[in-house]
Amino acid sequence: MECSVTIQGLPHFNYVSPAPHPDDACACGPPCRSSIPCRLASQGDGCLLLAAVGPVIEAFSLVVSYEQVLLVLREGRDKAVLEETGQRAAFRLLLLAMRGSGCPFFEQTLAAWNGLGLDTDSYATFQRMVRRLTFAQRADGAGKRLSAVSLARSGHDIEAHLDPILDMARRRCRQDAALNAVILMYSCTRLAVEETRERLALRASAAFPKKQLCFLQTKTRNSYADARKALASRAERDTSAA
Repeated sequence: MECSVTIQGLPHFNYVSPAPHPDDACACGPPCRSSIPCRLASQGDGCLLLAAVGPVIEAFSLVVSYEQVLLVLREGRDKAVLEETGQRAAFRLLLLAMRGSGCPFFEQTLAAWNGLGLDTDSYATFQRMVRRLTFAQRADGAGKRLSAVSLARSGHDIEAHLDPILDMARRRCRQDAALNAVILMYSCTRLAVEETRERLALRASAAFPKKQLCFLQTKTRNSYADARKALASRAERDTSAA
């Protein structure tokens, strides 16, 4: 996808997002974890993700978050003209860069990018990616229910891959558009993980056997009835003794 970016008072620039890699590009071994680079990064010139997002960070290093940015997006014969805030435009282009970076961690969610059209809500797209990564990185094995601990660990894993991008933005940015866009990715990650946790809790409640629920309700009513009878009996004994 090609993008022409116009910002008042700053030089005009063009950005061409990397093309998404085919599915077999993921067969390069496990993604990087805990500051240990993946095999692609070790054999090449460093982190593919940072190399892809670097031009976007640099382009928006002088842009203010609330400043209006004109984007002209082209994908094949399709074209869209969008006017967004600097923060949202930076978020969108970072997302496009991550899509085609070749990073093994984010390549696991290629299907999540299919809906990223020219005028798609970039925040919603990122949250869908987080939900896919959450399930892809589940710690308790395939076919098992995601636990709260697994969700927290998955969210932390995603944030760990965003940390180098945040460090780059802090070093290069003199204004806040790119920096705030990266910070928004952390917020979207936590929101998506929390929504997943709530959805799983609702499913668990809906799957609770109705007969078992009725049994517990009956048992509770019987317990209250027995307690009332015991209190009444005790009151009668106290009255007789008096």
